[in-house]
Amino acid sequence: MLGKGPTAHRQLSELDGIFENVLHPRESRLLGQIPTQFEKRFVKLLKQHMKALQEAADADEPAPRTTPWLAPLREAMRDALLAELDLRLQPVLGLIEALTPHTTQQQ
Repeated sequence: MLGKGPTAHRQLSELDGIFENVLHPRESRLLGQIPTQFEKRFVKLLKQHMKALQEAADADEPAPRTTPWLAPLREAMRDALLAELDLRLQPVLGLIEALTPHTTQQQ
């Protein structure tokens, strides 16, 4: 729709297309690595947790009282999802700003 508007909107549309072509492959590659990294962290945390339980069992002691072992991973995953959402919404918010008429007095 921007391509059908005034010159400034058409230029913005072209610039947006260029950014999409340049940044999308890298963005997709990097975002695609996130699940693998979280899987590695999960496996590491699970091994640590299982080791602590096994050590307690070997020593014939009750299971150790620890903080929930998945809490740090859950928090990191939440932060990553919010960051991804923010990243994906930036172009939309930029276009909305560009299309919203502003007066210099309001800014």
